[in-house]
Formats: sequence, structure tokens, C-alpha cells
Amino acid sequence: MRFTFLLLIFLSVILTNCTNDKTDLNNSLHRDTMVQIIAEMHLADAILISPKTQQSPKKINSQNLYFDILKKHNITNKIFEDNLKNLSVDTIQFKTVYEDVIKKLSIMQGDIMSIDSIAKK
Repeated sequence: MRFTFLLLIFLSVILTNCTNDKTDLNNSLHRDTMVQIIAEMHLADAILISPKTQQSPKKINSQNLYFDILKKHNITNKIFEDNLKNLSVDTIQFKTVYEDVIKKLSIMQGDIMSIDSIAKK
């Protein structure tokens, strides 16, 4: 998860430095949508690095997995990248979004753990 966080920061720095085009404000995503998408991308990363996935003869294409997440939310890769770029300009806002992502993932983890404990009874 730390690697993914560092990767997103790296990407945001790169995207921030490439500001030749202006983002269409009509494509601005709601903060909660960004939190949901980033959380789902972290879950996708977890799937990709899991031992079961690594041992599988059929490799999962990470790019397709990410595009499926964006498709689920009816947005394009360009819209997501533009919103991520805009978000990364304000590091305080970026940090608070990521704190919400971590909270969301923690809640999901707690839900899974409680389901496992009920199933074991």
C-alpha cells in the first residue's frame, strides 16, 4: 500500500508539472467519487500483488482493471487524470482525500474481519 501511495504521489507530481492544457471544469468529479475510485484502485493493487494472483497462469492486466473501475463510475481515464492533477496541486486537500481513502479501506477491512469472525462461529 505504501508503494501505491508513493506511486500516486509520483504521478501527481509529474501530472502537476505537465500543465499545458486546461481542464474542463464540467468534468470535475465530486470529492467522494475520487475517494471511492482511489480506494477501489488500491483494492485492485491488492488483488494484483496477492499470492493467488501471482501464481495464477492467467495474468490480470492491471491497466484493464483500472479502466474497469473508471468505467464503473462512467468516467474516462482523461477525466480521472485531470481531476487527480487538479487535486494534487493542493497538497492539503490531497492529504485529506487520502485520509478518507484510508478510512474507507479500514472500514472495509473491519467489515471483512467481522464477517470472517461470524463465519468461524
